[in-house]
Amino acid sequence: MKPGAGPIAAIGRLGVPESFAPIVENVNPAVVNVDTQTEIEVEVPSWDPWWWGIPFFDREPRTERRTIPIPGRGSGFIVRDDGYVLTNQHVVQGAHNIKVRLQDGREFKAQVRGQDALTDIALLKINAGNLPVAELGDSNKVRSGDWVIAIGNPQGLEHTVTVGVVSAKGRRAAAEGRVYQDLIQTDALINPGNSGGPLINARGEVIGITALIQAEPRTVGLWGFAVPSNAVKELMPQLIEKGRVTRPWVGLNIISIDKLPPERVRELKPPVKEGAFIHEVIAGGPAASADLRRGDIVTAIGSKQVKSADALVKMVRASKIGSDLKFTIHRKSLTGKWSKMAVDVHVMQMPAVLPQ
Repeated sequence: MKPGAGPIAAIGRLGVPESFAPIVENVNPAVVNVDTQTEIEVEVPSWDPWWWGIPFFDREPRTERRTIPIPGRGSGFIVRDDGYVLTNQHVVQGAHNIKVRLQDGREFKAQVRGQDALTDIALLKINAGNLPVAELGDSNKVRSGDWVIAIGNPQGLEHTVTVGVVSAKGRRAAAEGRVYQDLIQTDALINPGNSGGPLINARGEVIGITALIQAEPRTVGLWGFAVPSNAVKELMPQLIEKGRVTRPWVGLNIISIDKLPPERVRELKPPVKEGAFIHEVIAGGPAASADLRRGDIVTAIGSKQVKSADALVKMVRASKIGSDLKFTIHRKSLTGKWSKMAVDVHVMQMPAVLPQ
């Protein structure tokens, strides 16, 4: 698929596309299956022939450690014709063996060229050339209500196509120890095995990488979430060049004031209605060195207002490693009085393993 060459869904009566088949036929060759094998060690009983003939009550139980292969599967799509494939980091995390299978049946051993756990993105490399490519679109132009198509490998059903709409943007979700930011939410059906596959707009452009599903208790519906394509485009050069992503970090876990439980708000009686409440200051991090504390409320960085936790995260990510940021905070004293102050925080590079 070449830039600008993708078909656009023909619109029928009432604005509903007559068919998504031309789009699917154009993108499908670039969608791949990702099969993995992870090894785990388990302790199992050891049946030593030396025991044979010895009375049962004289035997001492013996065990041995064995390596057991655990298969896994996911999806992905080709982003460069020289063999670069995008998928989710959780699909290949810890895998000892990774194979990529193309629509035409060819299979290649893949190497992880780069990965980023924070955004759940992994870049694989296979030894092949002149491959079909899925083009990354502009996820900033996506609107709630836009048609989207998901293609993937759910439950091993290769190149399954589902259709829905963009339900919302900027979603935050948590799964398996990860906290995702700024996700695209869709009602296009997504199942285990879809992870890493493309979420495509009506122009045949990839606007997201399907990453996770969530279901509310006592409901039958599932919500799918995708990492925006613009986040992928921003990180790809670093993944190709360095195999990892370097990003600014201040060492805070935060939550928007309006997301706090009502009882917590009544207890705090915050002096502002908007801001980022510091839930945790990571030991050894820049914020700890600057004496920011749990319970502080950040309302500005420099001259820009901080109206939410997401706003603070975006401001820090837009800063430069080694720079200083002036945080405006509100702090509650032991007597219950709030005071406003400015604190300088030195921005550091996020470590590969965060301090405990």
